[in-house]
Amino acid sequence: MKVVAAIDSFKGSATSAELNQAVLSGFSDQWEKRSIPIADGEKDQWQQSLLRWEEITKRFQ
Repeated sequence: MKVVAAIDSFKGSATSAELNQAVLSGFSDQWEKRSIPIADGEKDQWQQSLLRWEEITKRFQ
């Protein structure tokens, strides 16, 4: 089984990577887990997140 976590950050509270890790930690090691940190703000950050998403979804196919 496979699961992807791609959660936006909570401003001043938790980063996207921290939230993704928290969610994925609830899944057993039998799951194939991937984290996609969501960048907010600048255009270049969003494009990097999109490229990472495309890379990960290709691995899941």
